[in-house]
Amino acid sequence: VWDLRSRKCLYTLPAHRSLISSCGYERCSGGAYLVTGGYDCLIKIWSSRDFSLLKTLAGHEGKVMAVDSSPAPGKHQLASVSYDRTIKLWSPDSNLSEDAPKEADVDMQL
Repeated sequence: VWDLRSRKCLYTLPAHRSLISSCGYERCSGGAYLVTGGYDCLIKIWSSRDFSLLKTLAGHEGKVMAVDSSPAPGKHQLASVSYDRTIKLWSPDSNLSEDAPKEADVDMQL
């Protein structure tokens, strides 16, 4: 995490076991978050206040190449794209151990 004015690194997240391929800053009704996706097939959600790990999302079988969010009023969703040729939609505010992500195979015609 960098301070753009001073051009200094403020904090380094012990994020993933491998390379990080995507990072984003997301705002929603519950606050602001950092979201990272990596070559370890995981997506991680971090607090922007103290940079603590809030949640790890697992479900891809290949490298996560991109993550993005849609902070629609009342509903926060994340989308992830992976080398396993899937796009997954996540509801990180729900209990993900019970709710599987929605999934689409990239070869499908939409």
